Amino acid sequence: MEQKRLIKKDETMQPLSKTCFPIIYAFVNAYHNETDPSIKKLLRNAFTASLRNMTDWPVAMVSEAVMINCQQKGIDPFDLLWNKRNILGKDESGNSLLFWEHTTPLSELRNSLFECKSEQEVRKVLENYSGVCWIMRDENNMLNERGFRSKRPDGWEAAYEACGIKVIYKSN
Repeated sequence: MEQKRLIKKDETMQPLSKTCFPIIYAFVNAYHNETDPSIKKLLRNAFTASLRNMTDWPVAMVSEAVMINCQQKGIDPFDLLWNKRNILGKDESGNSLLFWEHTTPLSELRNSLFECKSEQEVRKVLENYSGVCWIMRDENNMLNERGFRSKRPDGWEAAYEACGIKVIYKSN
């Protein structure tokens, strides 16, 4: 299957980098200004949950396996949001076959943002955020088995390659 070219990053990341920037920057500032460890933990957890919600917009990437499965059912996976994860059915454990995968784990994104010391640094992290990709449950299991659940030391593309996950990008 032929890969499509990625649409402009500023268009796909717009909700996170533009619309949500004031909220994200407020979290980063609150975290930096807090001295109580229990409040810092609360902020970390709340920020992770907020980032999860802020990344719920149509994807610009799907795995080849997702594209094949969706095409067989006449579904455009680029139109699907997280709440449609069961559209391809569930496995024997009751888990959706379709998996909403943060290519950069949210904990890595959160930690990168908390390391920022300026508004410009926060904007740069958001502009470089890789986004979400629909993958199949078995592809997610492979990422987890290979140690890529919460860390991608060589980046998401290397993790996907190591697991044989081929990505198709949305075209304009």
